[in-house]
Amino acid sequence: MSMTETAGEMPRPSLARIGRRIGMFGSLTVALVVSMVFALSAGRFEISPLRLLEIIHACVSNGFVVANEIDARIVLLVRLPRLLLAALCGGALAIGGTALQGVFRNPLVSPQVLGISQGAAFGGALMILIGYSGIVLLGAAFLMGLVALILVGFIARIDGRTEVLSVILSGMIVGALFAALVSILQFVADPNSSLPAIVYWLMGSFSTATWERLGMAVPGLALGLTLVWLLRYRLNVLALDDMEARSMGINPERERWYIFAAIALMTGTTVAVAGVVGWIGLVVPHAARILVGEDHRTLVPAAGLVGAAYLVFIDTLARTATSAEIPLGGPDRPDWRTGVRPAAAPPFPGGEPRMIGLHKASVRFGTRTIFTDTSFQVGIGESLAILGPNGRGKTTMLRSVLGFQPLSSGRRIAPDIAGYVPQHGASQARLSGLEVVTMGRARQIGLFGQPGEADRQAARDALARIGAEALAERRYDLMSGGQRQMVLIARAIATGSPALVLDEPTSALDLGNQARTLDLINSLRADRAHAVLFTTHDPNHALACADRVLLMMPDGEEMIGPVEELIQSEPLSRLYGVAMTWGSLTGPDGAQRRAILPSFSGRHAA
Repeated sequence: MSMTETAGEMPRPSLARIGRRIGMFGSLTVALVVSMVFALSAGRFEISPLRLLEIIHACVSNGFVVANEIDARIVLLVRLPRLLLAALCGGALAIGGTALQGVFRNPLVSPQVLGISQGAAFGGALMILIGYSGIVLLGAAFLMGLVALILVGFIARIDGRTEVLSVILSGMIVGALFAALVSILQFVADPNSSLPAIVYWLMGSFSTATWERLGMAVPGLALGLTLVWLLRYRLNVLALDDMEARSMGINPERERWYIFAAIALMTGTTVAVAGVVGWIGLVVPHAARILVGEDHRTLVPAAGLVGAAYLVFIDTLARTATSAEIPLGGPDRPDWRTGVRPAAAPPFPGGEPRMIGLHKASVRFGTRTIFTDTSFQVGIGESLAILGPNGRGKTTMLRSVLGFQPLSSGRRIAPDIAGYVPQHGASQARLSGLEVVTMGRARQIGLFGQPGEADRQAARDALARIGAEALAERRYDLMSGGQRQMVLIARAIATGSPALVLDEPTSALDLGNQARTLDLINSLRADRAHAVLFTTHDPNHALACADRVLLMMPDGEEMIGPVEELIQSEPLSRLYGVAMTWGSLTGPDGAQRRAILPSFSGRHAA
């Protein structure tokens, strides 16, 4: 039954792979250190690296008291707080962009998507216009950044739920609003005093960095960075389609807002202390992704190191390239495109059933009824196939069972977690098969947890259960369609749920992989540990591995019954609008098997 050659022992990450990772992070750390040494040395008053060591050693030896020498005061009071602030802000913006690109599944997203930068810019510009500076300006910028996030959340939830597209559009609206308010402030500002200050501050610069300003920035940046660091594995799961994420027992809508809050904290703090610094959150994540791949457990720290080194280097060039300091640049304005994601439905009341189905359930879209008063249950050791013509609502019925599609009436019957296999899973570039399967353990791992050996062993057991051990270390994005399907089924098994829901599991598979997938469904049913619900267009697949079938007729009727009663010429002719006939096939073992086929004579059923 295996789609691949069975390996005697499950592959483990090689020492060479671990060595490459250590070498990569060592190189990024060295790059950050070099950029910092360059920042401390370069300038109109050049200081040699050896003299830098002497200055720092003397400062530490004297209880962090700054000497009176001019070069010591330049290094310790001017350049050092500036490069530390630039490094922290660069790392925070890069990590924020990485997290947003993962959550939105869109490589053109950056922290500006939530309108936080524009809100913080308005707060700072307003204080400059009134005449305040220092802690008041920083507090106002940070506060207005939070106000922008609250407005985004309020607008996105006007219809009672928060979807990715709603958040993006709300961010664009709020960003445009605060950008317009900033323009009004510039229009009324004094062109000889406050207007130049507002314009220069909005362009972004670390020229006003001090130890006091660094101290004010550290708490917000540290808290935001810590939250994203704890959620770095969760970002892998949130990068999946919402239906896949919910099938693993997590709430992607709520957990996205944890990420948004952390990014609001980091972005608002950065704008407050340095103005609007663009491009870091958009470009740096791509560079880090090229270096270490898509796994956010390594991508997040790599992006932080690259962003810190990049911004320190660019800030040094900005203050040394010409006699006048060059601003770091305004906000980037990427184009955001994404799809609408499904919303969660209310859970089944009561305990956790060991079956899956619907009870007197109906779904309507406006005046269109998809199904009405439908009831069925699939118990442990059973399988049910749903058949129907294109556009009839088979996937909608699965979404309703899983809780992704709210019911107009009735209730769903399902455990808290149901292993879900979509027609086409979200591409997990550069992740191994084992890493994709381990995502099925998301609920057991926890919000801030990282996969442990028990989780990886559960993933290996799931791959072994379907005979796909050799796919453990193979890259998911380089697998064939059939191999990906097996990995997604293993991920569903790894959830530990007794219910498995498969949406056209044989779509786009060749005949050999179709047969192997059907054999797998049969074996899952036979092990008396799973209830299997799947959709298909081929009635012979129902004959092969289903106990019962549900026919969704074109006229709105649903017929539910044993496979032997409903996989017949008359009901299938009504279902598909074409005459169906029985044929006989000889199997590899010489046994005769019946198959039902459409008529190709052009005679359609009445």
